[in-house]
Amino acid sequence: MQYDWIDFYTEFATKLLHFKTDRKTLIQKIYAVYDATGISVPKLESGDEIIDIDPFTIFGTFNKGITNANRIAILNGIASEFEISATVPSNFDGIPVLNNLKATFYGFKDDRKANDIDNLWSLFEVALALADNDTEDNRQKFSNAYDKVHDQLCIRWNITMALYWIRPYTFINLDSRNRWFISNAQNMPGEFVVAAEKKLKKVPYAADYLEIKDLCKKVLEAGQYEYKSFPDLSYMAWVISEKVNQEKSIEKGKKTSKAEFLKWFMPLLQALRDLGGSATPVEARKKIIENEHLSDDVINETRGKTKVNKFENEVAFACKFCSNGTPILKSAVHSF
Repeated sequence: MQYDWIDFYTEFATKLLHFKTDRKTLIQKIYAVYDATGISVPKLESGDEIIDIDPFTIFGTFNKGITNANRIAILNGIASEFEISATVPSNFDGIPVLNNLKATFYGFKDDRKANDIDNLWSLFEVALALADNDTEDNRQKFSNAYDKVHDQLCIRWNITMALYWIRPYTFINLDSRNRWFISNAQNMPGEFVVAAEKKLKKVPYAADYLEIKDLCKKVLEAGQYEYKSFPDLSYMAWVISEKVNQEKSIEKGKKTSKAEFLKWFMPLLQALRDLGGSATPVEARKKIIENEHLSDDVINETRGKTKVNKFENEVAFACKFCSNGTPILKSAVHSF
């Protein structure tokens, strides 16, 4: 399953709600998770001691620029401490991550207002309620809580990422990659792009956020595109933006002796998808050969004095490139 993180994330979010009024116990559990993993607790307060915390920041501790090994270790600790029944994921496709230096959703104790963390908990609670039951009453409660949080210190586009983490099929992530992707008429219908363009110039308030979410969901569910859900959209935005960024680097004349590997980038991703999300290097290459109907000349071509197989070498570089932040692909390149 490509998005095997979703079951774990949604179950953990549901479990966290039980600690809305018992944050002292919650903080003890967070310390216990990190003690079990042997990883240092991230800096979540101006002093050494966590005195209060919100649920989005807890999710942020494992959705930022850390290694996948550390992320999995933290999730194993969470699974044990919070009795999560879902399988700990090893694949994190479609997950936006925070900047390590801006990983909390609140200011430290001398900067935040008295109700900032309470407001985040209120938004968390009504977001789960809206995801479970999309009524006008729940939408109004969500809007009130979201708009209150919107103007708080440390809240920007990250709040849309956080809502997506806890219920990824309900809330759209509006990180920079997604904003770039859905603002392009090649990726979304022109009428959607026009409707969303002004709303994406700055962090939207609830009315605009819900409108973007609803419009986008309607487009995806119509089945016109390969991406049919918000996780699909986030994953595709990452894939395409990485490809575009690399191509731009090449256009700007940056040195890259391995530029030819780009042509194997999309075939590799498709092969891995066809193979259930992970594969050995040999399996991945065989699937690419099958999908792309490659000739023996292409498969067997060599280069250089050492007669290195050109196809195998370029696919290896494609694996290494797209493995950055994509654990599914890392598992496919270890033996290269």
